[in-house]
Amino acid sequence: EVFQNAFTHEVDNEHTQELLGHIDRAIAVLIIVDPGGAMHDDSTIEKVHDDYGISKAITRVRDSPGGCDVPISIVLTKCDIHAKKIMAVMDKKGMTGKGKCRKFLMEYYNSWFLSLGSRRKYKIFPVAAVRTRKDARGSLIPDLSKQHHNLLKPIIWSFDIVRNYREKEQKIQEVMEKAEKFAHFQKTEN
Repeated sequence: EVFQNAFTHEVDNEHTQELLGHIDRAIAVLIIVDPGGAMHDDSTIEKVHDDYGISKAITRVRDSPGGCDVPISIVLTKCDIHAKKIMAVMDKKGMTGKGKCRKFLMEYYNSWFLSLGSRRKYKIFPVAAVRTRKDARGSLIPDLSKQHHNLLKPIIWSFDIVRNYREKEQKIQEVMEKAEKFAHFQKTEN
């Protein structure tokens, strides 16, 4: 609700300002979306809000100072439940080969990719936090005997990029300090 108020409805209140502040200071972003919403005809408004709002959020990150270097993980939730539906949609539309998740997202949320920009500081992760199985009535219930799928990968990927970026910054800072010391030494010698 706060996300939609901030990016879709452009409401200016304490909660939206707090969210925007977090986004403006983000060192990594995880966009968590249920791809099932994209495939249901009855959720057109939800699809538009997801597409428009998330596109605006990505643009805000990318347009901020240093925003082109902020890693963005696109996390597709409930991949165990939606995998067959996604594959059926892709087969129907003739989408084959590598990058199936990317092709699926480009079909349903194309504006995100325009907002992400040409630099490849994003990655798509199909995730299942809680695996499911069908009970005797055919309803999906949690299956605690199965482990999560890819749950930690988006976080690890994001923080690896942040760590590498910080290490590069630290090396640059060390070189700058050495250059300043050398310049000071040369000045005092002359």
